[in-house]
Amino acid sequence: SEPSPIGGLCPAGGYCPIGSSFPRACPSGTYNNFTGAVAAVDCQNCDPGMYCAGSNNPFPSGLCSAGYYCSGSATSPTQHLTPPGYY
Repeated sequence: SEPSPIGGLCPAGGYCPIGSSFPRACPSGTYNNFTGAVAAVDCQNCDPGMYCAGSNNPFPSGLCSAGYYCSGSATSPTQHLTPPGYY
């Protein structure tokens, strides 16, 4: 019988604690763009000006919407309404 592949490097977008049998998703508002993460602390907060919708993101989902700003860890493109007189 031929050997079967087991394990492998944890994919981007999540992390794999030691002994886990499958990747765990990074929390909402975070992303992880590298392989081999082993803990939730390896997930980065979404960058200011960007949002990270859902979970298991290898990159931020996109820019925040016009008329809104994102201060970091945003889960939607409309985190904060921009006050009148600002852009």
